[in-house]
Amino acid sequence: MTQTDLRSFLAAIEASGDLVILGRARDLIIRGGENVAPGELEALLRGHPAVAQVAVVGVADPILGERVCACVVPAPGAAPTLEALREHLRRARIAHYKLPERLLLLPALPVVGDKLDRLGLAARAASASC
Repeated sequence: MTQTDLRSFLAAIEASGDLVILGRARDLIIRGGENVAPGELEALLRGHPAVAQVAVVGVADPILGERVCACVVPAPGAAPTLEALREHLRRARIAHYKLPERLLLLPALPVVGDKLDRLGLAARAASASC
């Protein structure tokens, strides 16, 4: 990657000194003035046994700006709940403001071409009563 390419990504340095790419800056969720990187939550939620696939998006909110919504394709036979996923993230020591406030269960994540359709997913999450 060139330096120009790196400017559009969010990254963190772990305690081990490893650089971890969290996602693209344009996907950033801003909740009550706090930045939430969807990639960070997605990586952790993929480790939950009830989750086959996951994408995290922001849903517009008149007070906070955006709320965090976890869009999940359940693992076969599983029925993930919002509280179970939040507890999974708490055990990973995720800050409280990053915890999803909404859960949208889907049979599949929407894709355009071979990429996740984040805009379409955010629109779907906004219109869902979850």
